[in-house]
Amino acid sequence: MYSAYLRLLASKLSAKAPASGLASQIWMLAEGGTPMPLFFYLRESEDGWDRVTPSALALRWQDRWRIPINLLRHVTANTLLHASQRADWVSIQLGHTDGIDHPLGSTSTSSVLETLAKIRPFLNEGLKIAGWTVVPSPLDGARIRHRPEIPSKTAAAEKSVFGAQRREAERNQKKSTAAQLFRALWQERFPSGSPLDVDAVQQIVEQIVAEAPKRGVSVNWGLQLLYRYLRTRSGGLATLRRVSRVRLIDVEPSPFNADTLESYQATQRARIAFTGYLTEQGKKGAQPDFHVRVAEIVVSAALFGGLANAARLKCLGDVVHGNTYRLHGHEFVDLPLGQGAVFRWFPDQVSQRLIHGLFRAAAPGLVIRKAALEKAIKSLLNGIGGSAINCPFEWLAKSSRAAAVLEIPGFVASCLSGDVPAVSLPLPQWVRVVTGRQLVPDEALPEISNANLELWSPSTSQARKQRHTEGESRAFLYELRGLISKARHAERAGNLSARKRSKRMLSDLLQKASIDSGWSALPVMLAAWTVHLCQHGTRSKRDLAFATVEKYAVLVSSRLLPVSTHLDVGSLDEVAYEELYLRAVEREKPERRFELACRLSEMHAFLREAYLLEDLDWSAIMAAAGGVAQPGFADANLVTSAEYRRALAVITAEATLGDRRRWQYAGLLIFGFRFGLRFGEALRLAYTDVQRDGECVYVWVHNAMYGEVKSPAGVRVLLLTERLDPLEQQVLDRLLAAGEADFSENPGAMLMADRSGSQDLLDRAEAGRLLNDLLRRVTGDRRTRFHHLRHGWVTRAVAAQAVLPIPGFSEHLSDKAESELFGDAAGFPLRSIAVAAGHASERTTLGSYTHCVDQLATLYRTVPQLSDHAKAYAEQVASATIRTRRRTTRRSSEGRLPPIPEPAISTQLPQDVTIADLLGSLPDMRRPRLIDVDMLLRRFRNSGQPIEFIAENLGLDKAASSSILRKARAVEMRTGYDGYRLATQSDDPLALASSSQQVDQYRRETDVLSIRLMEIQKRFSVMTASEQTVLVDALAVWVETANAAQWTCDVMQGEQLRAITDLAKFMGAEIVATLSKKTDTEAVHILLRRYSISWVVRNSSNFSGIGLKLSNLNGPNRALWRALLVMAATLELDN
Repeated sequence: MYSAYLRLLASKLSAKAPASGLASQIWMLAEGGTPMPLFFYLRESEDGWDRVTPSALALRWQDRWRIPINLLRHVTANTLLHASQRADWVSIQLGHTDGIDHPLGSTSTSSVLETLAKIRPFLNEGLKIAGWTVVPSPLDGARIRHRPEIPSKTAAAEKSVFGAQRREAERNQKKSTAAQLFRALWQERFPSGSPLDVDAVQQIVEQIVAEAPKRGVSVNWGLQLLYRYLRTRSGGLATLRRVSRVRLIDVEPSPFNADTLESYQATQRARIAFTGYLTEQGKKGAQPDFHVRVAEIVVSAALFGGLANAARLKCLGDVVHGNTYRLHGHEFVDLPLGQGAVFRWFPDQVSQRLIHGLFRAAAPGLVIRKAALEKAIKSLLNGIGGSAINCPFEWLAKSSRAAAVLEIPGFVASCLSGDVPAVSLPLPQWVRVVTGRQLVPDEALPEISNANLELWSPSTSQARKQRHTEGESRAFLYELRGLISKARHAERAGNLSARKRSKRMLSDLLQKASIDSGWSALPVMLAAWTVHLCQHGTRSKRDLAFATVEKYAVLVSSRLLPVSTHLDVGSLDEVAYEELYLRAVEREKPERRFELACRLSEMHAFLREAYLLEDLDWSAIMAAAGGVAQPGFADANLVTSAEYRRALAVITAEATLGDRRRWQYAGLLIFGFRFGLRFGEALRLAYTDVQRDGECVYVWVHNAMYGEVKSPAGVRVLLLTERLDPLEQQVLDRLLAAGEADFSENPGAMLMADRSGSQDLLDRAEAGRLLNDLLRRVTGDRRTRFHHLRHGWVTRAVAAQAVLPIPGFSEHLSDKAESELFGDAAGFPLRSIAVAAGHASERTTLGSYTHCVDQLATLYRTVPQLSDHAKAYAEQVASATIRTRRRTTRRSSEGRLPPIPEPAISTQLPQDVTIADLLGSLPDMRRPRLIDVDMLLRRFRNSGQPIEFIAENLGLDKAASSSILRKARAVEMRTGYDGYRLATQSDDPLALASSSQQVDQYRRETDVLSIRLMEIQKRFSVMTASEQTVLVDALAVWVETANAAQWTCDVMQGEQLRAITDLAKFMGAEIVATLSKKTDTEAVHILLRRYSISWVVRNSSNFSGIGLKLSNLNGPNRALWRALLVMAATLELDN
């Protein structure tokens, strides 16, 4: 309506003044081709126009409108808010943004057209209710009688700058001012030739922060200039790392510009022209050349299929005839991106028909000639575009992006354009997920990587020393060089080459030395990597020369050990490893830094596989080394719902693991699959970090003494988003029950503690190796890792917000998760998912962990109406065939499908899996120690559960635990010490009656006793067999003579006196003898003096022997007797 008014206005002005340029400008404005604002004021003289500004509006409206002009925006906002109850829609309508992400930008989950279509009815209805109406045109008539003369485009008339162009010019002016400010400050602090100084750079930062606002420029622009310039200077990166940098918040720019609508209209015209071209070709009955058909597919992929990346469009032309597959009724093309990564393109309806025609008409084995293809695309675009196009792929990508800005949600568009490097599952993994079958191991097709190799990775658990000193570092390096020198001169054996003989010998020597030498954790990991170099080489070369192995091992070991002294390697997280490597690189000579960084990267790839370390961000390390980290793609893989459940069933059914280990390993799988936790995060969970209320489960991930989160964004609270099945509920019940029992005695109880009551965690390498191997056996895919459980969680979450079912998963969202994470109330579901995953940016979530964008793109395709002729030409069938299909039943409506191949990937039905052969390397966790027995008896007393159940929960042998309970109960009944209340749990009425004395136990006493029992266990383990026998016999005498009512031992023989004396000396207790009239003799006095025992005489004593009172020097006597009971019930088994 308004454009018609503008044309009529131009016509009337042209009639009055034919030579006036104003009429031409207004006419061009109506046609969309003049640098003139859409709304303007016509001057009274009708010889020019004025801008519509707030001040001009206020002046012209002053007689009728005395309220501020901007109140109209407030009225619009208030009207839309009340009508829709959506504050986010109000922000979009007013052009406001909250935070750094644009609501319709690269992370939006709703397209522009979809969002505006939702807003439009509320806004229209609100304006009608408020009384707004359409004003009729003030011009009489509707016929255009005079069309003004349009000047040529080469006219030298001065063009006005307005709108987006004017704002861009103003921004450029401010940037220029910021550059002038920076130059002045730099020259002041650093005259020509002056070296860099951290303090001076810090002063420049402070001055920019202070001066930039005064000059009307952005502080961020000034700081960006400084930081960028520093990176170009020698030593600038090192200086930049030492400067207290002001955080720069990069606000996402608007996806719209002055050409957005024009570009979209141009794409729409190209679409219409292309479908018209197909119709014309169909009417002619044309049979396209092979290269012409491929060109048509490439053009269709850009206009209708969403591909908005020039490189991928070129790749499509190269591979469409060789990488197109059909699987389970779906057709797709795999576009290789490099480094084994692919992006899977599912053709739109137009492209799919063209591909069908290609496979019907083209002969097998045809090869694409790039020059011929580009020529065919140019010819096609010239026909539908009407002008010569020199860069056809760039033009197609630009046209596709212009449509994607308005038609496709921002996060999908950013992936289709390649701005976010999202990747699809590789072909073998995709076949595995879609079919639900296992891969035949040879079909996993891994690259040169550690995933398909048997790795020797010795344990670095708490049983091994975690820290090393400088002296130990030097000793390890000396021993490593000695072993290398010895292996270099290996004797000839068989027909092996000297290189292989030396590597085999070095591998054997290192494996033996890791056991005999008592190395700490990091030297063991370095030795394991050296063995791996000998056996399997690097990711790029399998068979290394012996000299190369020596060079790599010595270089990394000699640089890494000195910077890691006194570090607890067992608790280092990803951030700590990154800082460790950075410190090693910075200490190296400049000419060798890049080589060292590359070797560290190679070693960390091995540690990631062998010890489940996370991937690192190598950009800072490579920058410090003087190189550039190569942009890589994600290691895309998933573990499907069925595969996860099979793995969970295998773990929980493996009785040889014992209950505690089964629930712990199963819990790790649950935390990875259901919550998307990293392995280290799941391993470090405390009992208090998991809160459960029925089906609602929350997990708190935070920094702890065992390691820190990967980044500040890693501190988060996670909600269970999916419903648990009965087996998962059972696992959580048992895991949390064990944690609760530990928590009653230790507020810092860990769910994955090595033993009940222990603060040591499960061995990371052993647990990770078992779970990795289990997942690989279940999937048949040697590339599968525990970390891919996390990839699956993110992929499911992103698909769930779009309500897209994806192959391989059949999970049901909980009601709470659907409303909190994915409902309209969330507003930014991708942000919610990124926060839950512990990512600072949604780009990381999409680029590295989301592997369903290829399928999401199919939801937002434009489906044009094709004529029968266009369909016939595209599919290379007769037009009558198309009409026949439309008349026939649905079953035959597609006709006979062309011969598109299925992927040549071998699969098999899921096989039974066992992990029994993997348990040989697990340590014996089931032999009760003294501290275990104390906990076993306390749990038995407090819970009332069967001893077998408690033993399994603690990971102890059932038979041994039952024997210990019987022995301990007998000791209680014989001695009268009733601290564990064991007789009260007996079925024997006489035993129940004998339980008369109630001895209390206290938590602080228990803590002290635990330390004492561990010391006793250590002392007992280093005693000789004869010494152990003497101690066990003394404990038997204590049981025979003990009298808990008086805390004494009543002895009647000299051998008993000697045994109790030896026992008191071992326990560090003091003895005082009580003599009666009968025993108050000189002979008894001589015997007591021999053992240095003091005595007292009590005439009232009726006992004919000697009463020996053992006094605990470090606490109450009941603690001493408690320790003696545990020893008496346990050490006899060990002996």
